[in-house]
Amino acid sequence: MYFVLHSAPCQEILLWYLSHIEASVALSALRQLSGLQGQETTVAADLHFTPGSDGGARLSLQESCSDEDDALYEKVSGEQWRLECLMQLLAELKDYDLPGDFFLELLQELTSWASAEDEEEEDKEELDVSAMTLLEVEQRLLGRAARRSQRLALLQVLAVMVESVQPTVLLRQSTQVNGEICSQQ
Repeated sequence: MYFVLHSAPCQEILLWYLSHIEASVALSALRQLSGLQGQETTVAADLHFTPGSDGGARLSLQESCSDEDDALYEKVSGEQWRLECLMQLLAELKDYDLPGDFFLELLQELTSWASAEDEEEEDKEELDVSAMTLLEVEQRLLGRAARRSQRLALLQVLAVMVESVQPTVLLRQSTQVNGEICSQQ
């Protein structure tokens, strides 16, 4: 889900939506906006939305990068821009508990890694490649790579949140602070 926040009406619509829906739905929407939740539908990489001349949006063809370095730079800068836009939304939601709830949800996911890491270590020890087909080995390796990628994305979102959003917005209520302290222990 790629969105443009320099358009005030778009930001206002997202803010209204996030402040008026059920908390679990809002948290899921924030996960999608952050890139942490898989996207079911995507637009082809060489297409993008631009503002329409008479309002609305247009789907336009974007020139593709011929250089791999340029393509990687565009991808990384696009992800960074998306997170900056998300942080703007969270900062605007300073009067709601949603930014803190989202932050705590991500921290809880981060703390659950310890047990997952232990399970992965056990899997590595039990992995008998000689008894597996090449397809099974490939699927196992791709699964590990996907989990690592997801963890890196989570760390990136948390780092940007801590850097960009005021602590008073992230942990607005004493119950959120107590929840944070309990999850650390």
